[in-house]
Amino acid sequence: MGHEFTGEVVEIGSNIIDIKRGDKVCGINVALDIAQGQLDGMGIFKDGGFAEFVKVPRKYLFKIPKSVSTKEAVMIESFANVCRAVKLSNITKNQNIIIIGAGNIGLCFLSYLLIEKTPNYIIAIEPQA
Repeated sequence: MGHEFTGEVVEIGSNIIDIKRGDKVCGINVALDIAQGQLDGMGIFKDGGFAEFVKVPRKYLFKIPKSVSTKEAVMIESFANVCRAVKLSNITKNQNIIIIGAGNIGLCFLSYLLIEKTPNYIIAIEPQA
């Protein structure tokens, strides 16, 4: 469990040159890999962010700038998915939008759309409410 995570690098492979011990990192691109049939998703098919230690392929890591806290960085993967989804959906300014699900991703959509797309109306529905 746990595919949206941040952590500190405690050990690195011998061929990794751009990340070092002590760097803060977060996991990215997991959902995209799974959608493309690459079933090695962190936190879904093997231990992820809820484990004490986890071995993460380099392609899943994003180095967190020192000016960004781990609490902020944990949202990077969610917002990256939102940005990609909005781009693929061809949403334009002044459209009416409905968001089904007002959880983490739904609220990320809401925030992004309010800032970037200035829709006429946004309705967020939480089906379990």
